[in-house]
Amino acid sequence: MNVRNVSRLLAFVFVASIVGAAGCRSKEAEAWIGEHAAVVRCTQAGRERMPPVLADVPVPAPPTGLFARTLDPMTLDELGYQRDRVACATLEAPDRAHVQRVADSMAALVATYDATSTAVVQTGGRCACDIAHAMGFRELIAVCRRTSTQRGCEDAVATDEMEDAVKPLLAAITQAELPLVHWRLAGRTDRKGWFADRLDTLVDAHPAGSTAYRPGQAVPPRGNHELVRALLQAEHVVAVVRQDAGRALLVAREIGDVLVLDHFAHVTVSPDYEPLLAYLDNAHVDDYLRRLAPPNEQRRTGLDPRAGYLAEVDRALLEDVDALLVAASAFSGARYESSAERRTQPDVLVDRATLQAPFGANGEALVVRLALSDAGQIWAQTLSDDILSPTLDELGLAERGPLHVQPRGQTLPFYLRGTAVDAVLVHGIHSVPSLMRATEMDAPSSVQGRASAWRFELPAREPVPDADANVLRGLRALMAARPYVVTSELDAARTVLRLDVRPR
Repeated sequence: MNVRNVSRLLAFVFVASIVGAAGCRSKEAEAWIGEHAAVVRCTQAGRERMPPVLADVPVPAPPTGLFARTLDPMTLDELGYQRDRVACATLEAPDRAHVQRVADSMAALVATYDATSTAVVQTGGRCACDIAHAMGFRELIAVCRRTSTQRGCEDAVATDEMEDAVKPLLAAITQAELPLVHWRLAGRTDRKGWFADRLDTLVDAHPAGSTAYRPGQAVPPRGNHELVRALLQAEHVVAVVRQDAGRALLVAREIGDVLVLDHFAHVTVSPDYEPLLAYLDNAHVDDYLRRLAPPNEQRRTGLDPRAGYLAEVDRALLEDVDALLVAASAFSGARYESSAERRTQPDVLVDRATLQAPFGANGEALVVRLALSDAGQIWAQTLSDDILSPTLDELGLAERGPLHVQPRGQTLPFYLRGTAVDAVLVHGIHSVPSLMRATEMDAPSSVQGRASAWRFELPAREPVPDADANVLRGLRALMAARPYVVTSELDAARTVLRLDVRPR
């Protein structure tokens, strides 16, 4: 048994042991929310629609490859999750050491890929691409993608020189760290086998193309199917779905009464480097297997997912996800220059934001918990219990300019930088005084209370729009139809700011 097979066997044992341990834990979705969850979205499966108050909340949505659409209750029911039980989707953040390894290995891989194309042509001459075809790696050679078969080269055979020319690229593929974006959806199911049985229908929920495989089914020999075959042999796997022409993969497992869907995606790939994906995936089966393991430590969300539909973002972990995208930018064909980024950020007062539409409120109420950063806690300690004055200076929040903006030409699919998550959830607290003052001018006595606990009454009209008028579209529509009240209070330690938004 060679080293690669031994490594793979150990990975299978590792995953099996952890998954087996998970079977002894809670079977509820909360058990799958780990300490590295940058985004958490929880919904109860059922025949109800999502509450209107949650329309366009600035929280990243799961990819369509999870077949969960916007994670509404009806879709979860169609996937096989038990009605009236919570299912949660999480975006798993990478550790920072992995991010640095991705940056180094992706830059090396791209450089080696370009150099190999030149070396192969120099070595094989006019028949280089035909020799590469005979050796089974023509698609790995950039120039050969645009070169047809040459006259007189039909009988080209492998050579030691060509093998030596391509060895550095094969080594770079093996040594690479995969910049995978990993989403997970987990929750209790009461319909064993439902997901796999309905898979051919479910794949229609993903518009970019899906090819489904089940254990025991014949798998084609080429492409990234070595990875597919290995995953189909993993414990508890009921289906593997290859998506987006090899850019993404969905692994479905039934672990006792729990249905777990893991979605992996290469989200920053230039068309020039797409031929590398199958080789990368096949060389890193062990990496995929390790990522299937449940979290080592469960994290409690800011609000109980059983009390209502919930969405939560962690600022630092989202920064790590964005850092992964930057690290992989060489693979996207773009060189991301962080020094060119224009960042005019105000003080970061919020570490984690949790939003919930509580059950029993007709989908019209929103509860927000903001876990304050170190700077936010210092700010909170300075808030007095004095009655608010018309200037609202007691809130200690100065007007701020434009927020974190991506430089022109940079199109990485960030989850935090330059997004509504950054502007509304992380820094939106800075906009509160201007919104209050504008409303107070038209409706005197709208603002009441103290800096540490205030009450803000809004007349029946849409609040002053942000730069992106679609953000919080559901809440804006509700506020336009009837008066609303927003109240705030700090916890006893002044580490968490609670906002309650309800009809008056």
